[in-house]
Amino acid sequence: MTYFRFHAFFNFPVLAALLCWPASRAWGGAQFLAAGWVFLAVYLFTTPWDNYAVGQGIWDFADDKHWKRLWRLPVEEYLFFGLQTFEVLLLVNGLIGLLGTSHSWAMPALGSGMVLGSLGVLAVGWAFAAQAGNERPRRFNYAWHLLYWFLPVIAAQWIIGWGILAPRYLLLVIPTIAIGSWLTFADVLAVRSGLWFFDAKQVTGLRLFHVLPWEEAAFFFLTSLLVAQSYLLLLPEVAR
Repeated sequence: MTYFRFHAFFNFPVLAALLCWPASRAWGGAQFLAAGWVFLAVYLFTTPWDNYAVGQGIWDFADDKHWKRLWRLPVEEYLFFGLQTFEVLLLVNGLIGLLGTSHSWAMPALGSGMVLGSLGVLAVGWAFAAQAGNERPRRFNYAWHLLYWFLPVIAAQWIIGWGILAPRYLLLVIPTIAIGSWLTFADVLAVRSGLWFFDAKQVTGLRLFHVLPWEEAAFFFLTSLLVAQSYLLLLPEVAR
């Protein structure tokens, strides 16, 4: 199986099904604008993050199973960023059409002392974590690279927009579990077919189905959650 065939088997059918989902709302200007910002953030964040990991040898891709590389990543890997993002956005949009919009809870203003203080505590903790991470055993490299960069962003979004996210928890839980589980299953088959591989010295060793590092599965769940959160935060109140 090549990387493009992987998309043809596991991502294109999901997109087709979500695009044809009757419950999905028609996309308007607000949805397109929010989705555009999410796509931009995904590529700006994930491109250096993924390339750095390949440069460090945490994971890599079989050269005979993809088309060509841009920087260190196969072209199909960049496509993966967009496909997963689009799947989550379509699912969230469809769920809003199915469940209806919700009202946000009252929450402190963005510039309030509570919000700024919480973000400050998060930033200080992130800085201390950076120092502690320098002493980590090598087998924690993937876990560290994942959790250090993604968890603070997720936490910051909850500090800023918990009143938006909490009452719409189903719009977060369902896409996170559905897309995260599906891509984890697909990734198990991809690793078995040799599409990509992981440095056994840079993962903790716990593997799903004796194949997939737990860190890789966690990546799909965390990124799906982050995309769903970001989209909801960027939508206007009447559209979410």
